[in-house]
Amino acid sequence: MKNYNHSSMKFFSFLKSMLLLLAFACATSASAQDSLNVQNTHRKKVGVVLSGGGAKGAAHVSALRIIEEAGIPIDVITGTSIGSIVGGLYANGYSCDQMDSLFRTQDWQLLLTNSSARLDKPFSQREWEDKYILNARVSDRKNIIPGGILSGDAVMNLLNRLTSDLPDSIDFTTQLKIPYGCVAMDVVSGQEIDFVSGNLAKAIRASMSIPGVFEPVRTDQYVLVDGGAVNNYPVDLAKSLGADIIIGVTFKKNPRTVENVKNVADVLTALAADLSNKKFGGNVAQTDLQIDVDVHGLGAASFTEEAIDSLIVYGDVAARAKLPELIELRKSLGLPDTTLRQTGRGLPPSKQNDSRKPVRGGTLSVGSRIDSEELASVMLGACYQSGRTLYPKVELDFRLGKRSYGRAALSLSPATNWLIGGSYRYSYYEMRLYHNGEHTTDLNYLEHLFHLGVSRYWHDMKAEIGAKFQSRRYDDLYSSFEWQMPITNKIENLLIYFADFKYDNQDSEVYPERGMKSGVRLEYLTDDGAHYGENHGLMQFGVHYEHAIPLGKGFTLMPSVYGRSIPSANTSLGNQNMIGGIGTMGHYISQQLPFAGIYRMQVVGNHLGIVGLTGRKRIGKNHNIFAVANYAKDADEIRHFLSENNRLGAALGYGYKTPFGPVEGHFSWSNTTSKFAFFLNLGFMF
Repeated sequence: MKNYNHSSMKFFSFLKSMLLLLAFACATSASAQDSLNVQNTHRKKVGVVLSGGGAKGAAHVSALRIIEEAGIPIDVITGTSIGSIVGGLYANGYSCDQMDSLFRTQDWQLLLTNSSARLDKPFSQREWEDKYILNARVSDRKNIIPGGILSGDAVMNLLNRLTSDLPDSIDFTTQLKIPYGCVAMDVVSGQEIDFVSGNLAKAIRASMSIPGVFEPVRTDQYVLVDGGAVNNYPVDLAKSLGADIIIGVTFKKNPRTVENVKNVADVLTALAADLSNKKFGGNVAQTDLQIDVDVHGLGAASFTEEAIDSLIVYGDVAARAKLPELIELRKSLGLPDTTLRQTGRGLPPSKQNDSRKPVRGGTLSVGSRIDSEELASVMLGACYQSGRTLYPKVELDFRLGKRSYGRAALSLSPATNWLIGGSYRYSYYEMRLYHNGEHTTDLNYLEHLFHLGVSRYWHDMKAEIGAKFQSRRYDDLYSSFEWQMPITNKIENLLIYFADFKYDNQDSEVYPERGMKSGVRLEYLTDDGAHYGENHGLMQFGVHYEHAIPLGKGFTLMPSVYGRSIPSANTSLGNQNMIGGIGTMGHYISQQLPFAGIYRMQVVGNHLGIVGLTGRKRIGKNHNIFAVANYAKDADEIRHFLSENNRLGAALGYGYKTPFGPVEGHFSWSNTTSKFAFFLNLGFMF
């Protein structure tokens, strides 16, 4: 019994020691994990202040990384303009590596224009905007007023996404990982407005709203723009939040000359610097350790890929030169010699939800294209969404060229994401048709098209059912070929019932690198509401699928499948299957399916199937080389589908992606034409 108690005492003593060691290890681990936000009452608090400077703010990320390397915890962080973005994301838990990646991979051209990333837009907006070069928004939202060239929607979408797990209103000093504040200016009073609470994304958006460039942000009390004009380096704000020691990141001022004031951003930066000089000097005087980055002549608008890479390096060089002073500061705070790293966080799910009410406002759109076949074409469009009951929406668009049309549409939204709409389109077509590679037919006609449908939208999908009345007047028909059912009447009237489903989550309309497009369409054609000629109505079925699959290092593989089937009898020339072109369905006429090697409209059999494969390599940011191969089977009768018409086609080309659409040229060949052809295009396909 005595031995048992002695053994028990030894065991419990050992267990106690292990528990103490475990508790110490856990405490040490927790301390290391939270060391960047440690609130030690026995030492002075460190505040980091990040100045404004547009693209130069990429250097802030490198400076924060070196501060971490020196082992200095950050207790407070403040910033203005780009400094408010970097500081706000860091305070919300994003790591330096994550922000480095954000700077390097961001499409700044897209972010700093009126466009959002394609997948951030609702499906209906993508349908409208994909064919236009310019989409200028005219908004009457209450929180954004006119006053800037750019709406800032893309920036706001990004900020909302990066902060979407936060409540709509928080205390920045207690509910973020690091206490945070940022600066904006009220243009009504000219006063500095310091944000230490509220909506984080909206506060950052206000702080970086360059006057005249981005639309100001309106609150109940203020009209807010970039804080750089009143306090571009908010040391005083950091002090008010409890910082005892200030580490600041600023940018060396280049001598102002005629040569280095090149654009609007440079002009506004210079004016803001002049306005805030007095406060800037006072704040520098309160700085304990200043990292002043030499940006080597790069400016606020230097958002090119090469410039961002250079700015990140320049920030590292400047901060590393201060590393001995940072280490001395750490020692003076009585902190151990350790490297601290904010470990980062997962990207929260977007607040974007597919049950949003329509956003009222209007859009004016312009599109143009030039190609070696149709020469020049122009698109003009306008749409307006009202905030009244049922959210009425009006659309007008016009196409000028060989295929000219004008369209007017009206839709209502009786429930979220539901639309009931009607439209009228007046078109004139000049079409050259080919058969087995030979030009056989010129078909010119006027068309009146009335459309009525009920649609349900999801973020990446659309389903619609409805009917349309199509009336064609054939003014001119020349043909050297005996078509199966030629046009014998000058006027053709059709009532068509349809059901349509589309899915689209591709990241770009031009040269997508990931995502899928697919769809199914059923049509029932009649000339009296029930019959087509002396027979039952004519059923038409179409399907398409294409999938962009990224394989790394800028290489994308895109398999595709297209098909369309109609009965072998009662098929008029105006509804027959047609193939031709690369990657664009319905380019000339709605039933046209793409086929590399044929760039004009080739009339084929009533039952058609196409499989294709595209390989594309992106070189740099905008250069693309691609190769396409496809194979098609078609026949007038389904029983002959496997035995008739084997069509092969291929193309090899180069494209340069510009804001005005792709500049593209490609050589192609097919066994249908037995010829090589060259096609040149500038602009989006429409």
